[in-house]
Amino acid sequence: MFGSEKISASGILDIKSNTPNLILYALPLVFLFVVIEAIYSYKSEKGFYEKRETLGSFLVGVGNLLVSLLVKIGLLYGAVIIYNLVPWRISAAWWTFIPCFIFYDFCSYWSHRFSHLIRFFWATHVVHHSAEHYNLTVSFRQSWVQHFKVIFFLPLAFAGFHPIMFFLANQVSTLYQFWVHTGCIAKLHPAIEYVFGTPSNHRVHHGSQPKYLDKNYGNTLILWDRLFGTFQDE
Repeated sequence: MFGSEKISASGILDIKSNTPNLILYALPLVFLFVVIEAIYSYKSEKGFYEKRETLGSFLVGVGNLLVSLLVKIGLLYGAVIIYNLVPWRISAAWWTFIPCFIFYDFCSYWSHRFSHLIRFFWATHVVHHSAEHYNLTVSFRQSWVQHFKVIFFLPLAFAGFHPIMFFLANQVSTLYQFWVHTGCIAKLHPAIEYVFGTPSNHRVHHGSQPKYLDKNYGNTLILWDRLFGTFQDE
């Protein structure tokens, strides 16, 4: 498990080519679910969508994808440098993804929480909260300068996880956050609501009522909020 070989300069290109782009593969399904939700909203007169706001969400999302492509190489080189520095390098395997993802989600909780508490980082996050209608396209509203928050994930890098695991965890986490941005799904089974971030739990986070402010920062696991005192039921 520990003491894997260092990654050579040529190995960086292998990582880039061997890391599947899950988000790109998932885009057709993402757009399909947006269309389904929009049709349901229109037919049932729920009012989840507003044309100009939806267009804005799409444009913000496109810009974020372009910026992410530009900085991806830099982040990859940084991850490889740190991986080569630590002596407890963990090999890339399916079973190392599980602890990597849990650790990633833990870092995401604190990144998200500090993004609400520190003005500089709020400036890198506020666009996500700028929509007045709650629907799946809100997940597209990711800041073009959110990569400043990479400092909150340095503990994950120094833990020795392979860069492939790091980038896979990022993609899975990003995809998971898509479905929680919907008003179409009510509360799920209590056991699911207790452990995971769900549409109900995440609607709280986007709520403007005083009791909902600065609550439910968890991305995939809502357990972090229960553990650190930031949980609020819908």
